Amino acid sequence: MKFSFDAPTADPGGPNLTPLIDVVFLLLIFFMVSSSFLEASAIEVRLPEAAGKAPDNQPDDLVVYVKADGSYRIGESGPALTGRSQLGAALERARQGQTTLVVAADGRSPHQAVITLLDLSSQIGVNSLRFKAQEPQ
Repeated sequence: MKFSFDAPTADPGGPNLTPLIDVVFLLLIFFMVSSSFLEASAIEVRLPEAAGKAPDNQPDDLVVYVKADGSYRIGESGPALTGRSQLGAALERARQGQTTLVVAADGRSPHQAVITLLDLSSQIGVNSLRFKAQEPQ
């Protein structure tokens, strides 16, 4: 009679994945070492520019200035308006009797500020719209 004090070993029953993991690891190292990374160049976007003398404002035009910091002014001497609600309320008040909305913006004006102004003007029912370029301030 033969006695054994060793614990019986169980056969895992599946394939041994250790060599496969080694091969994948070696392939990963190979691709990391042999790859070269290039910096992709960005697409250059050229925004429109205005040149020449802008037409004078008509007496019944509502001129809204869009400043480089994203604030708005209704007329040259109006107070600075910063929020969408402030601008909407001021447009409602100032639009009485005005026929054309003139958007005066320079190249440093944020595009989102101009889009917000156009959105608000369509909501209050502005039908006539003109754009006027101004010198950066």
